[in-house]
Amino acid sequence: MGSTLAAAEEWINGNQGELIHCPHQPGGLMISRTACVKRHWAAEREKDPDLIHEKDIFMYRWKKGLLLCRECCIGRALMGLAS
Repeated sequence: MGSTLAAAEEWINGNQGELIHCPHQPGGLMISRTACVKRHWAAEREKDPDLIHEKDIFMYRWKKGLLLCRECCIGRALMGLAS
């Protein structure tokens, strides 16, 4: 586990410019620009997230989180830069 933590810290230290604060996720989440673009893209692809009938709690939380990303102006702007 120590080597994994060291590798993560090394990546974070070397990629500070890649990280952004996500204003929509709890806990002051820092996310990479690439991950933000992927979440926004996934949110756009999710046609009609049927949260009421979702029985799998993991999928419920995933879809609920994506709903926050769908209307995010940061993700939308990064998608424009990524295209």
